[in-house]
Formats: sequence, C-alpha cells, structure tokens
Amino acid sequence: MALNTQVTAAKQTVAKSGTQTTWAAARDATSANSFVNYTTSTDVSPSIRERRINTSYLVDRTFLFFDLSGINGTIINMSLKIYGVTSNTINARPAKSTAFGNGRFNFVASDFNNWSPSSPTNYTTGGQAWVIDRYNSFTLNSTAISDANSDRYLNVVVLGSDYDYSNSPPPANTTTTAGTKFQTSLLPIELDITYNATPTGWSGDINSVSLQDSINGVLNTNISSINNIS
Repeated sequence: MALNTQVTAAKQTVAKSGTQTTWAAARDATSANSFVNYTTSTDVSPSIRERRINTSYLVDRTFLFFDLSGINGTIINMSLKIYGVTSNTINARPAKSTAFGNGRFNFVASDFNNWSPSSPTNYTTGGQAWVIDRYNSFTLNSTAISDANSDRYLNVVVLGSDYDYSNSPPPANTTTTAGTKFQTSLLPIELDITYNATPTGWSGDINSVSLQDSINGVLNTNISSINNIS
C-alpha cells in the first residue's frame, strides 16, 4: 500500500566561495571561505548565488541532509520542497552531495566541493526558475530515489544551474541569487515522499500449511495473533 510522508532536512547549511579572481578559483574551491550551519529559523538571501563583477567571481551553495531511516518501506516518488524568500533571479537545481560525512558530522569548510564538481550527479531533469513566497518544488529523479532507498538518507546540494552546475563562467556583470527560509517548523525544507510500506503481520504456517495472503479471507497484514499467539 502506498503511503505519503514528509521528512524535514536535519542539516541545513549555506557555504560560500568568497570573492575570487577567476571563475575556476570560485567554482572549484576545495574549501569554503565561510559557511553557516543553520539551527534556528532564519531567512537567508543569498542562499544560492552565481556572480561575476569585472574579474571578481563567487558562488554560494545550499547543502541539505535528510535522515530517511524512519521510513519502513520502498520509496517510489520524492519531491524536494524549499520555501523561497527575498530574491529570485536564479535557475537552481539539486545534485548529489557527500557533505556532512554523509550525516555523521556538521558541515565543515572542506565539504564545499563534496559534490563531484567535475562530474556531478543530477537529482532532477534540469534547472528551474526560483520563486519566492511559496515553495520551490523539485521532482527528484530515479537516481535520487535509488540513493534514498539504498542509503536510507538523501544528501543534497542546491546550486545555480546555468553557471555553477554546468561550469560555465558567467558573462560580465552577472549576479543570480535565491533566498531561502531555513529551520522553520511552519514552512520547513522537506522531502515529500511516497513509499510502498513493508508488510507487517503474521508470517509462517499453521499445521504445516504455508500462509500466503490471507486466512479465511482476512489479509495476513491485518493479523497480529492466532489463538492468542503473536
């Protein structure tokens, strides 16, 4: 039976390259110039950014970690929902990340390039325009769903699609930005998940007769005991 649930991002971070003199130095930085691990409700703009002003370049990225160990079943559909605020001049997309020690630690500066920038794994079919005062909803692809089922977590970076993800230097005097609402219980960053629940109930046999789907027309998933034996 398909069920629906929502899982809020357990870890939420914005990390910045800082101003660099070349696009490669900003985009491929092996360490963040600065970052914030958000733990209280905060509106942040920019939370995602691509910028070139003359010969100055920088990028900002949002990193998210979702613990999916509480889902008892197989995920079949997922959407990433991020509430937009303040600024919306960017096309953004989520990709696979290996930041946070895959959930064991908080973000550290060296996590900035922990998303395989030379060969990123896309978690959607492409980028989409950022919106504000409502949710940005990204339908996640089969790669993201497979990772979620096998790892029991989802580790995501959300970044600019036009220049950062594609590694295309921005034209002169370009700034694209997104604003995000972090760590709020009212409009949380979350995964909207549909999954097939793992069946529970009686298993085994009675008088050497194997139980398949039902006993006397009652589904075995609805049977917790027989003759007071669980």
